[in-house]
Amino acid sequence: MSATINSDELPNTISKPDDATTRNDLIAFDSPFVPDPSESSQMSGSLASQMSFGDVWEGSNAEARGWYGKSIDQLLRRIQIMDPSNVDLCVIDTSLPPFLGEFKVMVRFKAHTSMTMMTSCAVLRLKESEEESCLWKLRGDLPLYAMVKNILTED
Repeated sequence: MSATINSDELPNTISKPDDATTRNDLIAFDSPFVPDPSESSQMSGSLASQMSFGDVWEGSNAEARGWYGKSIDQLLRRIQIMDPSNVDLCVIDTSLPPFLGEFKVMVRFKAHTSMTMMTSCAVLRLKESEEESCLWKLRGDLPLYAMVKNILTED
C-alpha cells in the first residue's frame, strides 16, 4: 500500500524549496563572478587558460637572475612593447601566492602564433628595492626566455 504525502502536511522543520535555497552556493568551487563576454574571447587563448605561474616556474629549463637599474613600472613597459602583436603579458600582484611580496610576470605568445612558439613561456619574479631598481629572477623556455633576458640585461 502506498501513501502520498502532501507538502503542506510536512513538519515545520522541513521547508519547501524557495528562492533562498535555490540560489548559488557560495562555498562552491566555481567562481561566483561571471566573466565579461568581451573578455571571454580574449581569454580563450590567453594566460588565464594556461598553466599557473607556479607550474611554469617549477617546470622551466633555463634560469637567470640579476638587478634591473630602473623601476618595475619601466621594466614592465619595456616587456609590454617587446612584441605587442604576438606576446601576452600577465602581471600577478605581490599579495597573491606563490612568492608573496614579489610581482610575478608571465609572458606567452598569443594564440595566433605557430604551435611551436605557443609552447614557449617566460616567467619573471620581481622584488622592488628602495632605490628605484629591482631584483629579477627569470625562468622559461626559448625563444621568449631569451627575448625577456635581453631586455633585462640591456644597459
